[in-house]
Amino acid sequence: MTMGLPLEAPKEATRGWDIPTLRAGLQGLAPEHAPKLGLFCRVYAHALLVLDDNDFYERQDTFTLPQQRGIATALNALVFRTYCPTVSDASTKNSKAEGVALSIIPPTKMLAEWAPILLRGLYDRNVRRQYCPSSLWLEPFFATEDSQEGRFSAGAVVRALNQGSTTLATSLSSGRGPGGWPGAHAGLLGTAPQCIPFEQRLLVFRALVAADKERGRWDKPQSEGGPTPLKLTVHRNSLLQDGWAALHKAGPAVKGRLVVSFVNEQGMLEAGLDFGGLVKEFLEQAISTGFDANYGLFTSTSDGLAYPQPAATKIPNGLGLLEFLGLVVGKTLYEGILLDLPLAPFFVARLQGFRPMFDELSTLDPELYRSLVQLKGYEGDATDLCLDFSIEDDTFGARTLHNLLPGGAHMAVTNANKLQYIHLAADWHLNGRLGASSAAFARGLAQVIPCEWLKLFSTQEVNQLLGGGEHGALDVADMAAHTQYSGGYNKNHPTIKIFWKVLAGLSDKEQQAFMRFATSCSHAPLGGFQYLNPPLTLHKVPCEASLLALVGGKDVDRLPSASTCYNMLKLPNYRRASTLKEKLLYAVTSNAGFELS
Repeated sequence: MTMGLPLEAPKEATRGWDIPTLRAGLQGLAPEHAPKLGLFCRVYAHALLVLDDNDFYERQDTFTLPQQRGIATALNALVFRTYCPTVSDASTKNSKAEGVALSIIPPTKMLAEWAPILLRGLYDRNVRRQYCPSSLWLEPFFATEDSQEGRFSAGAVVRALNQGSTTLATSLSSGRGPGGWPGAHAGLLGTAPQCIPFEQRLLVFRALVAADKERGRWDKPQSEGGPTPLKLTVHRNSLLQDGWAALHKAGPAVKGRLVVSFVNEQGMLEAGLDFGGLVKEFLEQAISTGFDANYGLFTSTSDGLAYPQPAATKIPNGLGLLEFLGLVVGKTLYEGILLDLPLAPFFVARLQGFRPMFDELSTLDPELYRSLVQLKGYEGDATDLCLDFSIEDDTFGARTLHNLLPGGAHMAVTNANKLQYIHLAADWHLNGRLGASSAAFARGLAQVIPCEWLKLFSTQEVNQLLGGGEHGALDVADMAAHTQYSGGYNKNHPTIKIFWKVLAGLSDKEQQAFMRFATSCSHAPLGGFQYLNPPLTLHKVPCEASLLALVGGKDVDRLPSASTCYNMLKLPNYRRASTLKEKLLYAVTSNAGFELS
């Protein structure tokens, strides 16, 4: 009796990823097949740890890419259908009704443990370099969505995650939901989150935040039982240090309302009321300062992806400031404030509670990565290269020798042990050298956003969570539907009508420049402009113009300006579309008329 699994799968396929013979999940496998498949998953999951990307994608000497897709297809369908079976036999019906996760009866115990691990390893490869279409991971989900009872509900899933468990971590790691389809979806989020579309996982994340706010009454005023606001006064020329002094002991209380006052460079308290905009300004400026490479806390890869500077541990209070920055980034995620802050994938993995592996070194240090790959494939005698199990580090001119193994400086790298050396060297650069700095930032972030919430997403998706949707044309109609007006503007004002026409006609790059100018982030919010916080506001700036402006006379000459802390565009009442477009493009591409507050 064969299992009916695909041997290969073409990348161009658009359907057929939901394997008919696996629609009963693990419970439907023949007893003689499960142990064999379980052993394969265990062996190959270990093999993936030592297969580098060159082995996987270029040499393809273990499996070809079509075969890898076949394996991923079968495992994805198996894991998904174990939680969400669609066959009608009585045993499967009972398991669905009880929200049972992967079976642990003896014949399937190894498969239940190792199938999700191997599936995650194959998916992580795909995140780093795509070899599978997105439909491979999602087709089983969309098949269940066609049935009314299988519809995904973020609120129900969050209730399932929290039922009978004090933390999300224990709910997710248990691989079990309290019952029904929400319980099945909750189990999948812990075992194979990529089986559920990003949009649904985003709704779950927001529902988790909303539930946390309700539980702690963080968004309630004191008159309604909310906590006392945290008040802080910061000098603009020492904003990061002042922010740390005020908040580093706040912990989870930073989830509540902040009341920020600024002191200018002349030592004068700045006038103004904080309706949320000053908090956004403070958070953005703290992040901008802290992530500036000149400050010494962060650096970036050649692609501009940020990660903590290993030498930050040598800066006075460096670890404390990194923990504070983690707290601040957590607050922006908690409040839905967008940041143009792409983080390196190996750093994101640390924030999710994972340990970056060998191939992530290609992002951190491409030259070192290539050297280690070459050493792995070196056909000569490795002892001729005069390497040993130690690494010399240079920090501010001080050289330090780090042994990769006890007495490593006196252990030669040979053909027999070079694979061990390669992985130890990569681990030191990714986790040893960056460990203290990354851990400090992660501690601060976790006080607001638990790492289990971030595990719902891939490393690329976490960056989308931080910075909004991918680059592309804005949905101007959606933006207009969720924009507020002030100063005398409304949606029917003549200037507003021509503004929306002009914005819709701009190129993608020009629209992104507009977003950065008005909100400080070039991306649109995930899920639409209803999630932009604060909402976009178009404020009228009354200006005189010639009575003949509409027919070619002199129009308003003033440029638009912006208050990014309030996501506000201050728009003069231009009479002609040509003038509005000219002035708007000049402002957004040169930052002319930019106002931070």
